[in-house]
Amino acid sequence: MRHRLSSLALASSLFALVSGVAAWFWCQLFTSPAVGVTDRHIMGGAAALAAVLGGASGVLLAPARGDENGPPRPSTARITLVVLAFGSLAGGLGASLRAWGDAALGVGVGFVCAIPLIPAAALAIAMVRRAGRARRGSVVGRSDARALVALTAGIVGCCSGLAVFDWPAVAAGVAVPPLFAVALLIASAAIVLAMLVADMAALGRVERWAGAIDAKDGSSPAGRLDLGLGDDIASAPAPGSAYRGGPWLACLMGDIDEARAALRQSIRRGVILIAVLEAVGFAHGVARDPELAASMGAKLCNEGRPSACRSAALLAERAGLPRGEAARLHNRACEDGQEESCLAVYLMKRLERPPW
Repeated sequence: MRHRLSSLALASSLFALVSGVAAWFWCQLFTSPAVGVTDRHIMGGAAALAAVLGGASGVLLAPARGDENGPPRPSTARITLVVLAFGSLAGGLGASLRAWGDAALGVGVGFVCAIPLIPAAALAIAMVRRAGRARRGSVVGRSDARALVALTAGIVGCCSGLAVFDWPAVAAGVAVPPLFAVALLIASAAIVLAMLVADMAALGRVERWAGAIDAKDGSSPAGRLDLGLGDDIASAPAPGSAYRGGPWLACLMGDIDEARAALRQSIRRGVILIAVLEAVGFAHGVARDPELAASMGAKLCNEGRPSACRSAALLAERAGLPRGEAARLHNRACEDGQEESCLAVYLMKRLERPPW
């Protein structure tokens, strides 16, 4: 019963956090100049709604212990159904904050946006299940807790990748830099890295204890180390003990091989999460490419936003695009009354004339 209540609380809080952050960044994407289908004022309300619904979905998906008669619950089908259903509901309610007529469209958008969260939900549920497998306070127990923290940070950091679509608009001068997303990504990577270093240190400690216990040469550290998995007990004599029946100061509880395997799995998971977050950071850098920004600015200029025309023209020149494209954008900016672009148009025409 205690395990079930712990799983409920853990899964609910985890799903609420991830759902709220994911909804925030999806709304940021939909309000960015690249998409521009909704208003920024609904971001807070939509994120709060998603967090509440995410917490409810976590309660429904809180894992139970597996037994010999069947696979662990919940099933993959149940996870998929619950995530898509609550994603659709969150999308519909979030869209209704802007206008009730948008609710039907929001349901479809929420359904699509929830699809990437299915594997994240499955991984989170697996981590919640695993958090109760080892004895509390043990080496593997602490590693499982760190794995849950690292996975949560990794998912949140990946959500910040939706902000990469803001960078072309930032370079075009029509949006503010997504500094919150970048800060969240850096913080997530730092947390994952800290958990990875802690797991590596824990594995090194286990190896030192195992080697000293096997040697039985009195070099074992004093005290007791609980690995958390298995019921094996190994001990070693105190340093300098002269007799086999002397005092035993070092006691290693648990299966060493199982503990090694669990810690190595956590280390591999941490390395993968770091690589994924690094890829998200690389995407943030690539999105700042001048050519992408010039294309974004030209798109906005063509849609009737003259304020973007001059920035797009300068970016086109910087990206090495054909001079005619930059001249066209400068001309649009000149028509809007920007004298610098008028001068640029004049100079470009002078360059096109023959020198004689």
